[in-house]
Amino acid sequence: MADGAFAQAPETGPKKAEEMKGILYRALWQNPAFLVQMFKALGAERYLSVDKSLHDRLVSEGQRAVAANDVDGLRRILAGMFENRFSVGGGDKVTAAMASLMRW
Repeated sequence: MADGAFAQAPETGPKKAEEMKGILYRALWQNPAFLVQMFKALGAERYLSVDKSLHDRLVSEGQRAVAANDVDGLRRILAGMFENRFSVGGGDKVTAAMASLMRW
């Protein structure tokens, strides 16, 4: 019986790993401290924004959301920040995964 499970591991392992990453990223998306840190990281990467003035507005709005403990507002602002980024391929896997959560 165990032999069957191990025989399937090469085929199911990557799929299970992706499922686990999805669970992790969804949990992180619910964590306000993580969202604040993500906001700070994205805010510092103005050079990656397509529209610099939009980035500046989103940073200002995000600062107000953080000060007001508006977690839902911060999520919306992060979504806008992800949408306003140049795609540089292959880079930060966490950022890419979080951006994919916006599409759910």
